[in-house]
Amino acid sequence: MSILILLIFGFSNVYAHYCTAGNPISTDGTSELSKGILSVGLFYQHSLSDTYYEGAKMSDFTYKSAYYDYIAFRLSYNVSDRFNVSSENGYFQRKGEIFINSGFSRYARGLGDLNLSFRYLAFSDNGLKFLPYFTIKLPVGEFDQVYNNVVLPIDLQPSSGSYRFNPGLFLFKSFEKSDFSFYLNVTFEASKVIETERTQSFKYGNLLIGILFGVYTLSYDVILTLELRNQFRQKSANIEDELDASGGFLLMTVPRLNYKIQNFNVFISSEHPIYRNLNDVGFPQLGNKYAISIGVTKKFNLVKETVFPQEDYTVQYQDSFFLNGLYGMCKERIESVALKNNNVKYAYWEASNKRLLIKAIAPINPENLVYDISTIGLDNECFEADSLSYSNLHSYCKYRN
Repeated sequence: MSILILLIFGFSNVYAHYCTAGNPISTDGTSELSKGILSVGLFYQHSLSDTYYEGAKMSDFTYKSAYYDYIAFRLSYNVSDRFNVSSENGYFQRKGEIFINSGFSRYARGLGDLNLSFRYLAFSDNGLKFLPYFTIKLPVGEFDQVYNNVVLPIDLQPSSGSYRFNPGLFLFKSFEKSDFSFYLNVTFEASKVIETERTQSFKYGNLLIGILFGVYTLSYDVILTLELRNQFRQKSANIEDELDASGGFLLMTVPRLNYKIQNFNVFISSEHPIYRNLNDVGFPQLGNKYAISIGVTKKFNLVKETVFPQEDYTVQYQDSFFLNGLYGMCKERIESVALKNNNVKYAYWEASNKRLLIKAIAPINPENLVYDISTIGLDNECFEADSLSYSNLHSYCKYRN
């Protein structure tokens, strides 16, 4: 089966610790940098927090548990083979807490923040890739929401109420003739001070996230991912005073399973903290227990095929050939090589059956044509691309096991 290489972007916010808010961004783990690809995704995430911690130790303090159910809608578009823009927003069906002793519960519901991301493939060579990116989070949802005539605490609000900014760097390394690849994602988040009618001079602590991914391509259709994520958030502050029981260090594992069905990608993932060191000793802080996500993404190729009207030329030669490859980026390269032959006026590569159809105004040597295509790293029915040409392919085009 062919190898499907998937780039992984995005991260989830620190979970339901006190003084955190905003979207729990859920990603399916995929992003294809091939020009004209539009991805539309729908995700659901459920999270539960029910245990308190003081520093690195579990506390016997009990007060409340917290949870949320969140549905997100995501759009991603590749402006070019190097530049991607995406947006995500969602709706909290419920974001609530239950007080243990009394059984009293309260919750918020509504739109979260609007997240806009911009990514650029700055460097790509021999399986190593660097992608800087920048995300801005806009508080479009409701903040200072009221429940039973009482303003809900900040960590229950659907929106963070603050503009937040995330510069980051994504590194990817694949290996020839290997089903394994590795990723490193480092990002920093800074937020503006919240100034609303009910909340004054509140600021979330700065956030630093480091993520290491290991990806195993089980088959063309099935991808397994294991993510190791560490997150460090400084204490939040209110009018220059740091708030106790806020911020801290969190280390978690995130296993993910992706299954590809034609242009659909279905995924399920779970998030499990394995180490916590939450501020402060003497001030118990509620920590996350788990989060579970499921979702589906549909891809659309918006690149219009160049069609030469039949009346513009008379077809003297027509043929089709098997040419290996994946996705739109391979399609563009195959067709461009075929059209370099002056006699070829029409070239169309169909990804589903991996066949190239050509039409020419005069007879051509088909062996020369498929040999030329093999030199760009794509195997065909006559020639196998050499290892150097294949290794120079973009990771999305690598199809060999």
